[in-house]
Amino acid sequence: MKLSVCMIVRNEEHCLARALHSIKDLADEIIVVDTGSADRTTTIAREYTKNVYDLAWHDDFSEARNFSLSKATGDWVLVIDADEVIAPEDHALMRSLLAQPAVAYAFQQVSYTNDTTQYHYIPLVGNLRYQKYAHSFSGYISCNIIRLFRNHRNIRFAGAVHESVDASCKEQGDVVKTDVWIHHYQFERGADALREKQLYYLKIYEDHLDEYPDKARAYRDIASIYYTYTTHYDRAINYFQKSLALNNNNKKIYAGLGLCYIKQQNFHDALLIFEKGLEMFPGDTHLLHLKQFATQRQKDL
Repeated sequence: MKLSVCMIVRNEEHCLARALHSIKDLADEIIVVDTGSADRTTTIAREYTKNVYDLAWHDDFSEARNFSLSKATGDWVLVIDADEVIAPEDHALMRSLLAQPAVAYAFQQVSYTNDTTQYHYIPLVGNLRYQKYAHSFSGYISCNIIRLFRNHRNIRFAGAVHESVDASCKEQGDVVKTDVWIHHYQFERGADALREKQLYYLKIYEDHLDEYPDKARAYRDIASIYYTYTTHYDRAINYFQKSLALNNNNKKIYAGLGLCYIKQQNFHDALLIFEKGLEMFPGDTHLLHLKQFATQRQKDL
Protein backbone atom coordinates (compact mmCIF):
# COMPACT_ATOMS: atom_id res chain seq x y z
CA MET A 1 0.00 0.00 0.00
CA LYS A 2 1.33 3.41 -0.99
CA LEU A 3 1.25 6.13 1.68
CA SER A 4 1.06 9.85 0.87
CA VAL A 5 1.96 12.31 3.63
CA CYS A 6 0.21 15.67 3.19
CA MET A 7 1.15 18.95 4.84
CA ILE A 8 0.11 22.59 4.57
CA VAL A 9 2.66 25.16 5.68
CA ARG A 10 3.38 28.85 6.03
CA ASN A 11 6.55 30.38 7.53
CA GLU A 12 7.61 27.14 9.20
CA GLU A 13 11.39 27.26 8.72
CA HIS A 14 11.93 26.86 12.48
CA CYS A 15 10.37 23.39 12.62
CA LEU A 16 9.62 21.99 9.15
CA ALA A 17 12.81 19.96 8.74
CA ARG A 18 12.15 18.18 12.03
CA ALA A 19 8.66 17.16 10.90
CA LEU A 20 9.74 16.04 7.43
CA HIS A 21 12.72 14.13 8.79
CA SER A 22 10.37 12.21 11.11
CA ILE A 23 8.28 10.84 8.23
CA LYS A 24 10.73 10.66 5.30
CA ASP A 25 11.30 6.91 5.78
CA LEU A 26 7.60 6.23 6.33
CA ALA A 27 6.16 8.06 3.33
CA ASP A 28 6.11 6.83 -0.24
CA GLU A 29 5.19 10.37 -1.28
CA ILE A 30 5.32 13.73 0.49
CA ILE A 31 2.98 16.57 -0.52
CA VAL A 32 3.71 20.07 0.83
CA VAL A 33 1.33 22.94 0.07
CA ASP A 34 2.68 26.39 0.89
CA THR A 35 0.13 29.15 1.51
CA GLY A 36 2.41 32.18 1.29
CA SER A 37 5.67 31.74 3.17
CA ALA A 38 8.13 34.61 3.34
CA ASP A 39 10.97 32.58 4.86
CA ARG A 40 12.90 29.42 3.84
CA THR A 41 9.95 27.08 4.22
CA THR A 42 9.68 26.02 0.58
CA THR A 43 13.45 25.68 0.24
CA ILE A 44 13.48 23.27 3.19
CA ALA A 45 10.48 21.38 1.82
CA ARG A 46 12.21 20.81 -1.53
CA GLU A 47 15.09 19.12 0.28
CA TYR A 48 12.63 16.31 1.11
CA THR A 49 10.21 16.25 -1.81
CA LYS A 50 9.65 17.53 -5.33
CA ASN A 51 5.92 17.81 -4.63
CA VAL A 52 5.81 21.37 -3.32
CA TYR A 53 2.84 23.49 -4.41
CA ASP A 54 1.86 27.12 -3.92
CA LEU A 55 -1.73 28.01 -3.04
CA ALA A 56 -3.26 31.45 -2.49
CA TRP A 57 -4.56 31.79 1.06
CA HIS A 58 -8.26 32.57 1.64
CA ASP A 59 -8.55 32.16 5.44
CA ASP A 60 -9.72 28.58 4.93
CA PHE A 61 -7.65 25.68 6.24
CA SER A 62 -9.95 23.06 4.73
CA GLU A 63 -9.46 24.53 1.28
CA ALA A 64 -5.69 24.13 1.64
CA ARG A 65 -5.99 20.65 3.17
CA ASN A 66 -8.27 19.45 0.40
CA PHE A 67 -5.95 20.89 -2.24
CA SER A 68 -3.15 18.81 -0.72
CA LEU A 69 -5.36 15.71 -0.83
CA SER A 70 -6.05 16.34 -4.51
CA LYS A 71 -2.31 15.97 -5.19
CA ALA A 72 -1.93 12.68 -3.29
CA THR A 73 -1.56 9.50 -5.38
CA GLY A 74 -1.23 7.00 -2.53
CA ASP A 75 -3.77 4.46 -1.33
CA TRP A 76 -3.66 6.08 2.11
CA VAL A 77 -3.08 9.62 3.37
CA LEU A 78 -1.31 10.68 6.55
CA VAL A 79 -1.77 14.33 7.54
CA ILE A 80 0.72 16.05 9.84
CA ASP A 81 1.60 19.65 10.60
CA ALA A 82 5.00 21.31 10.55
CA ASP A 83 5.10 21.52 14.35
CA GLU A 84 4.47 17.78 14.76
CA VAL A 85 6.61 14.64 14.75
CA ILE A 86 5.89 10.95 14.15
CA ALA A 87 8.27 8.76 16.15
CA PRO A 88 10.31 6.33 13.98
CA GLU A 89 9.46 3.68 16.58
CA ASP A 90 5.87 3.81 15.31
CA HIS A 91 6.58 3.51 11.59
CA ALA A 92 6.22 -0.28 11.49
CA LEU A 93 2.92 -0.16 13.40
CA MET A 94 1.57 2.55 11.11
CA ARG A 95 2.56 0.55 8.05
CA SER A 96 0.72 -2.48 9.42
CA LEU A 97 -2.47 -0.42 9.76
CA LEU A 98 -2.59 0.12 6.01
CA ALA A 99 -3.36 -3.57 5.47
CA GLN A 100 -6.38 -3.53 7.79
CA PRO A 101 -10.02 -3.04 6.67
CA ALA A 102 -10.61 0.24 8.55
CA VAL A 103 -11.33 3.44 6.64
CA ALA A 104 -9.42 5.70 9.03
CA TYR A 105 -7.38 5.75 12.23
CA ALA A 106 -7.38 8.15 15.14
CA PHE A 107 -4.12 8.92 16.93
CA GLN A 108 -3.32 10.64 20.21
CA GLN A 109 -2.09 14.17 19.52
CA VAL A 110 0.20 14.85 22.49
CA SER A 111 0.86 18.58 22.90
CA TYR A 112 3.78 19.29 25.21
CA THR A 113 3.43 22.28 27.52
CA ASN A 114 4.63 23.92 30.72
CA ASP A 115 1.21 25.44 31.37
CA THR A 116 -0.25 23.50 34.28
CA THR A 117 -3.60 25.31 33.90
CA GLN A 118 -4.34 23.56 30.61
CA TYR A 119 -7.40 21.31 30.75
CA HIS A 120 -6.34 17.72 31.65
CA TYR A 121 -2.67 18.71 31.94
CA ILE A 122 -0.58 15.59 32.67
CA PRO A 123 2.78 16.15 34.38
CA LEU A 124 5.86 14.26 33.25
CA VAL A 125 6.80 12.04 36.16
CA GLY A 126 9.06 9.50 34.49
CA ASN A 127 6.35 7.32 32.98
CA LEU A 128 6.02 9.09 29.64
CA ARG A 129 5.89 6.69 26.73
CA TYR A 130 8.36 8.69 24.66
CA GLN A 131 10.38 10.68 27.18
CA LYS A 132 12.91 11.92 24.64
CA TYR A 133 10.20 13.67 22.61
CA ALA A 134 9.12 15.85 25.52
CA HIS A 135 12.27 17.99 25.20
CA SER A 136 12.25 20.51 28.08
CA PHE A 137 8.49 20.54 28.67
CA SER A 138 7.06 19.64 32.06
CA GLY A 139 3.86 17.97 30.87
CA TYR A 140 1.35 17.53 28.10
CA ILE A 141 -2.30 17.51 27.09
CA SER A 142 -3.77 15.14 24.54
CA CYS A 143 -6.77 14.49 22.32
CA ASN A 144 -7.92 11.94 19.74
CA ILE A 145 -7.54 13.10 16.16
CA ILE A 146 -8.07 11.37 12.80
CA ARG A 147 -4.92 11.74 10.72
CA LEU A 148 -4.58 8.50 8.72
CA PHE A 149 -7.30 7.58 6.21
CA ARG A 150 -7.89 6.03 2.84
CA ASN A 151 -7.37 8.25 -0.17
CA HIS A 152 -11.02 8.42 -1.19
CA ARG A 153 -12.65 11.19 -3.19
CA ASN A 154 -15.46 11.49 -0.62
CA ILE A 155 -13.11 11.95 2.34
CA ARG A 156 -12.48 15.65 2.65
CA PHE A 157 -11.86 18.26 5.34
CA ALA A 158 -14.62 20.57 6.55
CA GLY A 159 -14.39 23.78 8.59
CA ALA A 160 -12.38 26.89 7.82
CA VAL A 161 -10.30 26.46 10.99
CA HIS A 162 -9.76 23.46 13.30
CA GLU A 163 -10.68 21.58 10.16
CA SER A 164 -11.64 17.92 10.38
CA VAL A 165 -12.21 14.86 8.21
CA ASP A 166 -14.17 13.11 10.96
CA ALA A 167 -17.63 13.36 9.40
CA SER A 168 -16.63 12.22 5.92
CA CYS A 169 -14.48 9.35 7.27
CA LYS A 170 -17.32 8.04 9.41
CA GLU A 171 -19.64 8.15 6.40
CA GLN A 172 -17.29 5.76 4.57
CA GLY A 173 -16.80 3.16 7.31
CA ASP A 174 -15.02 2.30 10.55
CA VAL A 175 -12.68 4.68 12.34
CA VAL A 176 -10.32 2.86 14.73
CA LYS A 177 -8.51 4.44 17.68
CA THR A 178 -4.84 3.51 18.03
CA ASP A 179 -1.98 3.95 20.51
CA VAL A 180 0.10 5.92 18.02
CA TRP A 181 1.17 9.34 19.27
CA ILE A 182 1.60 12.51 17.26
CA HIS A 183 4.14 14.63 19.13
CA HIS A 184 2.97 18.24 18.93
CA TYR A 185 5.00 21.36 19.77
CA GLN A 186 2.54 24.24 19.38
CA PHE A 187 3.66 25.77 22.69
CA GLU A 188 7.37 26.05 21.86
CA ARG A 189 7.06 29.45 20.15
CA GLY A 190 5.86 31.09 23.33
CA ALA A 191 2.67 32.56 24.75
CA ASP A 192 2.56 35.69 22.57
CA ALA A 193 2.79 33.75 19.31
CA LEU A 194 0.16 31.28 20.49
CA ARG A 195 -2.21 34.09 21.52
CA GLU A 196 -1.82 35.81 18.15
CA LYS A 197 -2.52 32.53 16.37
CA GLN A 198 -5.62 31.78 18.44
CA LEU A 199 -7.08 35.26 17.94
CA TYR A 200 -6.59 34.81 14.21
CA TYR A 201 -8.45 31.49 14.47
CA LEU A 202 -11.24 33.30 16.33
CA LYS A 203 -11.70 35.71 13.44
CA ILE A 204 -11.87 32.86 10.93
CA TYR A 205 -14.34 30.96 13.11
CA GLU A 206 -16.72 33.88 13.40
CA ASP A 207 -16.45 34.76 9.71
CA HIS A 208 -17.31 31.19 8.68
CA LEU A 209 -19.55 30.03 11.52
CA ASP A 210 -22.57 29.25 9.35
CA GLU A 211 -20.50 26.78 7.31
CA TYR A 212 -19.58 24.50 10.21
CA PRO A 213 -21.21 21.04 10.15
CA ASP A 214 -20.46 20.54 13.87
CA LYS A 215 -21.56 23.79 15.47
CA ALA A 216 -21.31 22.38 18.99
CA ARG A 217 -17.58 22.00 18.54
CA ALA A 218 -17.25 25.37 16.80
CA TYR A 219 -19.13 27.16 19.59
CA ARG A 220 -16.96 25.41 22.20
CA ASP A 221 -13.72 26.34 20.44
CA ILE A 222 -14.79 29.98 20.06
CA ALA A 223 -15.77 30.11 23.73
CA SER A 224 -12.43 28.64 24.77
CA ILE A 225 -10.53 31.27 22.80
CA TYR A 226 -12.58 34.09 24.30
CA TYR A 227 -12.00 32.70 27.79
CA THR A 228 -8.29 31.99 27.41
CA TYR A 229 -7.07 34.90 25.29
CA THR A 230 -9.47 37.77 26.02
CA THR A 231 -11.45 39.15 28.95
CA HIS A 232 -14.78 38.93 27.11
CA TYR A 233 -16.21 36.35 29.50
CA ASP A 234 -19.82 37.19 28.58
CA ARG A 235 -19.08 36.20 25.00
CA ALA A 236 -17.36 33.02 26.16
CA ILE A 237 -20.37 32.13 28.32
CA ASN A 238 -22.75 32.74 25.42
CA TYR A 239 -20.84 30.39 23.13
CA PHE A 240 -20.35 27.72 25.82
CA GLN A 241 -24.10 27.77 26.46
CA LYS A 242 -24.81 27.40 22.74
CA SER A 243 -22.43 24.46 22.58
CA LEU A 244 -23.98 22.84 25.65
CA ALA A 245 -27.47 23.16 24.15
CA LEU A 246 -26.31 21.12 21.15
CA ASN A 247 -24.10 18.60 22.96
CA ASN A 248 -24.22 18.03 26.71
CA ASN A 249 -21.74 15.13 26.56
CA ASN A 250 -18.46 17.02 26.67
CA LYS A 251 -16.53 17.63 29.89
CA LYS A 252 -14.69 20.63 28.49
CA ILE A 253 -17.91 22.61 28.10
CA TYR A 254 -18.88 22.25 31.76
CA ALA A 255 -15.35 23.09 32.88
CA GLY A 256 -15.01 26.07 30.57
CA LEU A 257 -18.43 27.52 31.38
CA GLY A 258 -17.82 27.18 35.11
CA LEU A 259 -14.42 28.84 34.83
CA CYS A 260 -16.03 31.79 33.04
CA TYR A 261 -18.45 32.22 35.95
CA ILE A 262 -15.53 32.09 38.37
CA LYS A 263 -13.81 34.89 36.44
CA GLN A 264 -16.96 36.94 36.99
CA GLN A 265 -17.05 36.03 40.70
CA ASN A 266 -20.35 34.25 40.04
CA PHE A 267 -19.66 31.20 42.19
CA HIS A 268 -23.33 30.22 42.46
CA ASP A 269 -23.66 29.55 38.74
CA ALA A 270 -20.16 28.04 38.62
CA LEU A 271 -21.13 25.47 41.22
CA LEU A 272 -24.39 24.72 39.44
CA ILE A 273 -22.62 23.98 36.15
CA PHE A 274 -19.92 21.88 37.80
CA GLU A 275 -22.65 19.87 39.52
CA LYS A 276 -24.41 19.34 36.19
CA GLY A 277 -21.12 18.21 34.72
CA LEU A 278 -20.61 15.74 37.55
CA GLU A 279 -24.08 14.35 36.96
CA MET A 280 -22.98 13.56 33.40
CA PHE A 281 -19.47 12.47 34.40
CA PRO A 282 -19.58 11.16 37.99
CA GLY A 283 -16.23 11.21 39.74
CA ASP A 284 -14.42 13.25 37.08
CA THR A 285 -11.36 14.50 38.94
CA HIS A 286 -11.03 17.77 37.05
CA LEU A 287 -14.65 18.80 37.58
CA LEU A 288 -14.41 17.76 41.24
CA HIS A 289 -11.33 19.93 41.68
CA LEU A 290 -13.06 22.89 40.03
CA LYS A 291 -16.11 22.44 42.23
CA GLN A 292 -13.93 22.40 45.35
CA PHE A 293 -12.07 25.49 44.14
CA ALA A 294 -15.33 27.40 43.48
CA THR A 295 -16.73 26.32 46.86
CA GLN A 296 -13.64 27.64 48.67
CA ARG A 297 -13.66 30.91 46.73
CA GLN A 298 -17.33 31.41 47.60
CA LYS A 299 -16.55 30.87 51.30
CA ASP A 300 -13.68 33.37 51.13
CA LEU A 301 -15.94 36.19 49.95
